[in-house]
Amino acid sequence: MLFTIYDLIYNKREDIKEGDYIDLSEKQLDTNNNYIFEEDSIPIGFYIKDIDLIIDEDLFKLISSIKEYSTNRGHISGQISLERLEDKQRERIEKGIITEFNKNKTRTKRNDAYKYEFCNMVYSFIFNDRNKRSIKYKKEIEQSIKPIAKYINKQLKSILYIKKDNNNYLETIFTDIIINKGLRSAIHKDANNDLSLSCLMQFSENDKLISSNLNLPDYDISIPLFSNKSLLCLPLTRIRHGNDPIKEELINSRISMVFYNRNKTYKNESKK
Repeated sequence: MLFTIYDLIYNKREDIKEGDYIDLSEKQLDTNNNYIFEEDSIPIGFYIKDIDLIIDEDLFKLISSIKEYSTNRGHISGQISLERLEDKQRERIEKGIITEFNKNKTRTKRNDAYKYEFCNMVYSFIFNDRNKRSIKYKKEIEQSIKPIAKYINKQLKSILYIKKDNNNYLETIFTDIIINKGLRSAIHKDANNDLSLSCLMQFSENDKLISSNLNLPDYDISIPLFSNKSLLCLPLTRIRHGNDPIKEELINSRISMVFYNRNKTYKNESKK
């Protein structure tokens, strides 16, 4: 496999804040290349345009069979919007029970009347070796997701020389896989990732959703993720990122999958 070296040059965009939606599609990388990303001459990540791996069609059945939502995703879900809130939470704002938000307006602030914070609702859930849904769907996960996880694990070790043992989830270095469906990510950084590297792929059964772009505003580039094909691995715990616009009629068919290694001290996993 051939790679092109791409030097990432940091220049923070002070005009862009977490929770914003931006469009850097005009800064898209050449889609004919695979890349190794370097910062200060140090390799920090890579992009493979086509992983040449057959995706099990049962993957889409598995994702569609799980109807779970999170209201705790923070910046990635964008600024609070009434039409994107869970019904009861929308009512709390409309009735004036909740009146304050964080500085980016991506999360409410708790008060004496309501002791919980919340964000826009996102179709999102996690697979790992700890939660009930992962146990329930263990066979399906082993069949449709494990080959993908093993492939990514192999590339991480061979390209970036990651030395962690394969003693975590699905016999890889990863502990968790987060699934988002129908989501255009607002600008954010990944959290609770002990490895610092996040590995992303996009999936879709809709042939019309050929690709979407992940933008890195502080590096002024946009990276195409081709459905069921492309793999991107970067230290996204420190690199701000989000998605360029995605056509409204296509976004509901978009599945994003993020493989990462959770910091064991973090105990705030949202379960439903």
